[in-house]
Amino acid sequence: MTEQADLQRQPFQEGSLQQRREVLLGTTMEALAEADLATLRLVLNNQHPADLAELLRVLDEEDQQTVLQLIAEPLAARALAESDTPTMLIYFSIAAGLLHVASP
Repeated sequence: MTEQADLQRQPFQEGSLQQRREVLLGTTMEALAEADLATLRLVLNNQHPADLAELLRVLDEEDQQTVLQLIAEPLAARALAESDTPTMLIYFSIAAGLLHVASP
């Protein structure tokens, strides 16, 4: 294989996926700590649903709630489809709380 072909395949290797998720986690934690929700919304809404599902899995419940509220609904639905059951339950409790607050 040529060196160029090897370089083109690198983004799909396991190490690069893990690195991308670590950068996403670091960026998310930094934005949450600084309460930079506008930047965080932009970053989150440009991620793959599987990466968001992994991010949600490692965040604490309070940060999960913040993140879920910043993600566009269609993207959040796709991310939750790839999530584990506890993360889904947290999302549904958030959604129920928002519905309760919004109702007269």
